[in-house]
Amino acid sequence: MSKLPIAHKPICMQVTKTYHDAITQLLKAGVRLMAMGAHSDEVVPLFSGCFEGLHSNPALLRAVYFHAPKYRDEFLTDFVG
Repeated sequence: MSKLPIAHKPICMQVTKTYHDAITQLLKAGVRLMAMGAHSDEVVPLFSGCFEGLHSNPALLRAVYFHAPKYRDEFLTDFVG
């Protein structure tokens, strides 16, 4: 992944803050959100796909998708345990 020029960093940080604030407002208003990340996604990291940066909230559900044919039978047991 290429690094952004310094001139673009404040813009990206502002977009991220605006996005985070909007999701926080939705959760405070009682809107239910579901964040789903894919374990093997090569574009969006798992922690980002599952809104790792947001604190726990009863209205925020998180899920992880595993593409079963890629893993052996014991993978999920080993991953969780």
